[in-house]
Amino acid sequence: MHAQRVGRQIVALLAVAIAPVLQAQTGGISGRVTSAEGGAPVSDAIVQAFAASGQMAASIRSREDGSYRVINLAPGTYALYVAKLGFAPRRSEGIAVTAGGTATLDVALTQAITRLDERVTTATRGAEPERIQDSPNSISVVTSERIAERPSVTITDHLKSSPGLAISTGGIAQSNIVSRGFNNAFSTQMMMLQDYRFAGVPSLRVNVPFLFTGTGDDIERVEVLQGPVAALYGPNSGNGVLHVITKSPFTSQGTSLTVDGGERSLLRAGLRNAGATSNGKWGYKVAGEYFTAKDFEYKDPNEPATFSATDTRVPVSRRGTAAARDFDLARYSGEARIDFRPNEDTEIISSAGLSHIKSGMEITTTFGAAQVKDWSYVSLQERFRHKKFFAQVFYNKSNAGNEDANDAGGTFYLRSGIPVVDRSSVAVGQVQQGLQLGNTKVVLGGEYIATRPKTLGTINGRNDGDDAINEYGAYIQTTTALGSKIDFLAAIRGDKNSRIDGAQASPRAAFVFKATPNQNVRVTYNRAFNSPASFAFFLDQYSGQTPAPGLPVQIMGNAPKVGWQLDRSCGGALCMRSPYASGLLPAGSAAAVFPGLVTRSPAFGGASAIEAIVAGLPLSNFGGSAAQKAAFQGALAQLIPFMATFRPTAAEVPSVLLDFNTRQPTTKAPTDYAPLGANFSTTWELGYKGLFREKVRLAAD
Repeated sequence: MHAQRVGRQIVALLAVAIAPVLQAQTGGISGRVTSAEGGAPVSDAIVQAFAASGQMAASIRSREDGSYRVINLAPGTYALYVAKLGFAPRRSEGIAVTAGGTATLDVALTQAITRLDERVTTATRGAEPERIQDSPNSISVVTSERIAERPSVTITDHLKSSPGLAISTGGIAQSNIVSRGFNNAFSTQMMMLQDYRFAGVPSLRVNVPFLFTGTGDDIERVEVLQGPVAALYGPNSGNGVLHVITKSPFTSQGTSLTVDGGERSLLRAGLRNAGATSNGKWGYKVAGEYFTAKDFEYKDPNEPATFSATDTRVPVSRRGTAAARDFDLARYSGEARIDFRPNEDTEIISSAGLSHIKSGMEITTTFGAAQVKDWSYVSLQERFRHKKFFAQVFYNKSNAGNEDANDAGGTFYLRSGIPVVDRSSVAVGQVQQGLQLGNTKVVLGGEYIATRPKTLGTINGRNDGDDAINEYGAYIQTTTALGSKIDFLAAIRGDKNSRIDGAQASPRAAFVFKATPNQNVRVTYNRAFNSPASFAFFLDQYSGQTPAPGLPVQIMGNAPKVGWQLDRSCGGALCMRSPYASGLLPAGSAAAVFPGLVTRSPAFGGASAIEAIVAGLPLSNFGGSAAQKAAFQGALAQLIPFMATFRPTAAEVPSVLLDFNTRQPTTKAPTDYAPLGANFSTTWELGYKGLFREKVRLAAD
């Protein structure tokens, strides 16, 4: 026992003696973290020291008085990164640490609310960052600090204060975003990107923020570029671009856990972890999120109490069952990413994302609301950047949860019970090169977009298998300094769509006058275009309305390069079809249909077609009285055998052409429809931007 006590005392003495020697071989950094506004101390700020290799050497937090001290640093040159929620992070380079010495560095953090002069990349398509003040576009930014301060369900919650955006909501999770325009139920008016890849549903080309594959904790910033930018981004960017940019693992290392709660049983939990190797060449991040809530309850009066028991388009297990909405919302999403930086000029990024809606609601247009069940969205992306060269490929795939048109486990329409099958995909390849030619900056590139709808007879109906779309585009943009205060921008892009005749050109020109470094006036000209979505060409779907037995209303797209050519070969008049007569019928007479209406048939349960039509009429057609309806049906049943003996002439039973929407006679004869083409818009814009004392930004477009 005595020997053990002596041994411990010797070890303690050695430790005391060696400590000064170790401290003499290392150094440190100390100072204070304060607010740039008034100099108040900033406590609990994260202070991280990075060696020249990029490896984190130490991480501490500032004390209550704002002071900090990083110790035990090997001699060398360090970078110090200081961050605090509500402030703009600051990184200081080239701090020399000597053996036995302590470098002093005081850090003043700027409050995030004053960060009005962000640098953005969307306006140059990632070619190089530029100040918002210098950009010849109307552009705004939502920073990570603002995102961290606000709990959210989708990215839309962070955009409600962004100028120039119109946002409509359809419950807790559904929202639609448009820029400088009128909103609609099917949000296709604005291009949405995530880390330079498309973020919309592939073939429907609709933006569904609830299907965002990332997490709120992983968003670095959101750039909102308003106005036409087709000269760089091509089709469907005529109203602007909304770009969600996620964090790099090299600048956001560590683990974060976020839990949000609220009314309507709302719960959101997010977990993120990121790290990098000691040599600073490899980085990774993994982020995941789970969300659940109870949506606001609403019953569409157009939805039936029960689904049809005889409609063969409805899965067998759903026929005749109650048509009740499920108001539960549940979704999980996640993303994984690996970054490789072999040197300062080169970067390779591989990422994969998944979003899965277990239960939700999607409000569409003519078809009413869809009950979302097990709708998933997958994205794979590979990016390469070397100096000013950029290339990427990405693949997005959507799955509405149904294996085929008879599957009852996935998404379906609440008005009809018919499944939604969407297993569509889009594959994209893009290349871009930036150049500096004297006082002119040049950006040129090209892309290929392959859209492959796959609806298995539901959305595209008979067009499935012949609905692929290929798009090709190339562009060049130049920015030339015409002196110290005037820049001139010129751009042109050409595009070809395999389903549209001809090619499309999108020119752009802009003059930017910089009165001071923080004020400019711009005049821009843009010619942008939107190409039709695939459903505009290939839609072939039951509308959910059957005004008469055997007469379901089908909604169809406009055939590409052909259009709609009405058949007028029936005696010089329109040719019509009817479920109550065979063959083609002249539109001028309904006489040929009369026998089919009054002849009783097993197809209508032993009744005639006209009796079946009356049986389906609502009580409102009979003054709300069930007795009056029954009396009318009884009288009709006695008349039918007598009416079945008649064979009226065309003059006695002429036809009346009605407009299906108004149910009134048409005022003019039906006309053919020309093939769909690109929709062009020309925009002249005068804009001003001013930044005053880095506290107030004024913009007018």
